[in-house]
Amino acid sequence: VRNTLSEFYGRDGEAIRCINDLLQQGFKPQLDYIQESLVGLKNLIEAVIGGFRRELGVEFEKVVGQLLREVALPHDQVECVGEEEGRKGKAGDWLIQVRYGSVDALQTIGKIVVEAKRREKLSKPGVKSELEDAIQNRDADAGIYVIASDVKNPYGVSFTLLDGDCSKIVCVLDPEGANLRLAYHLARFALVEKHLRASMKAEIDLVSIRQKIQSVIEKAKQLEDVENQVHKSKKAAEKAEEL
Repeated sequence: VRNTLSEFYGRDGEAIRCINDLLQQGFKPQLDYIQESLVGLKNLIEAVIGGFRRELGVEFEKVVGQLLREVALPHDQVECVGEEEGRKGKAGDWLIQVRYGSVDALQTIGKIVVEAKRREKLSKPGVKSELEDAIQNRDADAGIYVIASDVKNPYGVSFTLLDGDCSKIVCVLDPEGANLRLAYHLARFALVEKHLRASMKAEIDLVSIRQKIQSVIEKAKQLEDVENQVHKSKKAAEKAEEL
């Protein structure tokens, strides 16, 4: 009898199994409802966050576009193309039609595409790949990749040339817009140089100009490195004082 009762009421006995089955059957609908509600809430939160991020991305693109219109030369045409399909999708947010020549004989000599990103995680290979995709997608001759802040910048410096002819540029958007202004004029210079060489009308020393531009950029990078070192030293000194 004792063994029978033990088997029936024990931890793995039939009575306990029956009670567990009843509990599960009784609470299962509620548990399923709670689980479904949690999944729905999770999806809603993700949708809200995703929408918020998209809104921030759109606002950043608008800021970049407004600045482009301010820095571009009057005869260059700045177009918002982020929602338009290109050759391979929607890569490339802004397109600048570069026009050159006398006032009564302006001609379009090339296009500069601008890709604006405020994404949290960026990598050097990813940035280069996205910029090249934007250039191909918009049939552009040069491209500028604009990053929202230094924190998101994988290059560590606020201005970077990805090639030797100023046709692929990465810059961080600073409050004054100086980096984007420089990027636009360098990319534009690359197109003008290409046009002049093709038309065989170049009477200026383009090589010398490019060397001077490269020298200015290198000096700017050196100054930025010094500034970063000073900032780090200041932080280290502050921590030492706290100790």
